[in-house]
Amino acid sequence: MIRWLVVALALLAWPAWGQTARVQSGEHADFTRLALIFPAAPDWRLTRTAGGYVLSVKGAAPAYRLDDVFRRIPRTRLTAIWADPATGDLRLEVGCACHATAFAFRPETLVIDLRDGPPPPDSPFELAETGVALPPLGSVAARPRARPPGSDAPTRLPFPAPPAPALPADFASRSIDSAAMRRSLVEALGIGATAGLVELDLTADDAARFAPLPGELPLAVLDGPRIDLRLGDAPARVEPGRADCPAPELTDPSGWSDGRPAAQQLADVNRALVGEFDRIDPAAAERGVRVLLHFGFGAEAAGLLRVAPVPAARRQLWDGMARIVDGGTDPDGALIALAGCDDAGALWAALAAPADRLPRGLNRTAVLRSFSALPPHLRRSLGPGLADRFLAAGDAPAATALNEAIMRAGPTPEAQLVSARLRIAEDRPEAAAAELAAIEAPEDDLAAAALADLVELQLAQGLVLQAADLLDLQSRAREYRGTPLGERLARIEVLALAAAGDAAGAFRLAAAMPAVRPDLWQVLARQGTDDDLLTQAVPAPPEAVAEATPPVRQSLAGRLLRLGMPEAALRWVAGLDTADEDLRLLRARAAAQMNDGRGILEQIAGLTGPEAAALRVQALTLLGDPAAAALAAADPQSARRALWQARDWAALASAAGDDPRAEAARLALPNQPPADMAEPLASARALVTESASARVRLRDLLTAEPETLVTEQQPLAP
Repeated sequence: MIRWLVVALALLAWPAWGQTARVQSGEHADFTRLALIFPAAPDWRLTRTAGGYVLSVKGAAPAYRLDDVFRRIPRTRLTAIWADPATGDLRLEVGCACHATAFAFRPETLVIDLRDGPPPPDSPFELAETGVALPPLGSVAARPRARPPGSDAPTRLPFPAPPAPALPADFASRSIDSAAMRRSLVEALGIGATAGLVELDLTADDAARFAPLPGELPLAVLDGPRIDLRLGDAPARVEPGRADCPAPELTDPSGWSDGRPAAQQLADVNRALVGEFDRIDPAAAERGVRVLLHFGFGAEAAGLLRVAPVPAARRQLWDGMARIVDGGTDPDGALIALAGCDDAGALWAALAAPADRLPRGLNRTAVLRSFSALPPHLRRSLGPGLADRFLAAGDAPAATALNEAIMRAGPTPEAQLVSARLRIAEDRPEAAAAELAAIEAPEDDLAAAALADLVELQLAQGLVLQAADLLDLQSRAREYRGTPLGERLARIEVLALAAAGDAAGAFRLAAAMPAVRPDLWQVLARQGTDDDLLTQAVPAPPEAVAEATPPVRQSLAGRLLRLGMPEAALRWVAGLDTADEDLRLLRARAAAQMNDGRGILEQIAGLTGPEAAALRVQALTLLGDPAAAALAAADPQSARRALWQARDWAALASAAGDDPRAEAARLALPNQPPADMAEPLASARALVTESASARVRLRDLLTAEPETLVTEQQPLAP
């Protein structure tokens, strides 16, 4: 009773305990970063423990805000973090072969990195509080015993190890039930568990230590429980759509609160959890898990489930819900099998699925109905990800209904982001861009996601990023490196650089990102400058050409043809479908630029249409058969063009129709002087008149088709 009175007083005093220090986290490829932001510059010290590290701050202990730590990082390197209730020190439990480094980024900001691999020699952070150097984490001396697959995570004691007890001389003769034996055994196991050499698996009836609740204060201390071996239960499975779905009240958080403030309900749960002999009350434990899940405390609910006497089937359902509430998924858990249920089970199955898809056999109606019944704070936190899944599945109406339910809970930046994505799905890019630009997101993750959406939308419209937006994108790509969001930002950065004219920089970044290169070639084909094509597409090796999709390869070839590079264009379409008519015409145009008349005829064989006819005329002209070219022409104008290219002035001069070419051809024919030309004056007047007429005809010819006349001056084949 005295112990619980002390704990209750600590809980009541917690909000005013010192000043608050925010703890932010980030995951990278080879390290996990924690940034601790204090109200003022701290006087700190980081030391080692058997299973991790402890941060001590001189003066009044701050109240650490830890609720967002595991929303952004997995529990791979950092497995647990809590404030020691006795000292206020911040304790870090580490589950990898890694080491910590710490430095002051700013006077009030301390950065702690958990980096893979052994620590550097003489690292000051590998010393215990007593100054003794401890073995590296993950070494034989410090590595915890491996657990069998599928077993629960070990229950460790987050308290300093007590000194090793001296065993009494009559130890062997004592009864196994004696108080001294029990005390010695518990102390020895506590030392081993703290060092990571022993794992404690407590029975449901005797477990007396809970995971910290929102204030990061443990509810009780371990005080001599009975230790037994407990085997893990097999996951509970329910086939979609069957009648053996769990009872609706097990998956519906809307009824798990009595309407009072969260602090009051959690305090009641804490008081009711442990009864006589410090044993957990099963009913109170289930009530506690439900209340924690209702208010969005996933990690705390999972911690309580690890030690509470909850039946296996319920524990597996609620453990999956705890992961989801904390921003994760649970595709291999028990919830995914509830997709066909006609209640909230279908909702949690949809949320348990991977972030880019929905489970098969999903009861869509039940999902929408159950989501609308969630408390507002859960709608705001879970709704955007759920709407994204429906958008990825092409179900815009369902995503719209979800967004309306989010909006009813109060407009938020998350709801604005979903709304903008709906505008994108509706092919309304201008409206989507306006909504994305208007989002004022205080959360870094949301701001980065909105920026990524906006840039992708601008790239799809063929726009070039503003310099400030490009710098912001590059900064956030570095900040989120090693996370799924960081991978998306890095991909968009590559495409944005290419669209902005820095194709060389884009291809340098894309060297280590094979998945982005097909899209990079597409941006280059659509928005790249002529210089970009000359420096990237012309010298591209065959393996680089194969990265682009066939439509992109054909588009690049067309641009290279317009630059007068037929050989490079043909390399980009080599090996593509020879039956495609557009592709055959492109190859024929390339052959025409190379004066290959036979190549033109091979590509257009059997093709009809104006372009094929014009190419056929050009091919016959190149092969030295102007008469056949004129006959093959699809219209009189094409025939006259063929005669012009063949320089058949007589035939062209006699051609019917008003054509500047015919008029010019007549000038090239020898003139017969008229009968009255015997007089010199009359002859001179006639020459002046003819000269003026010739100038008019030539001017008309150049004015009519200057570009055509220039491009048609092809050398004739012998």
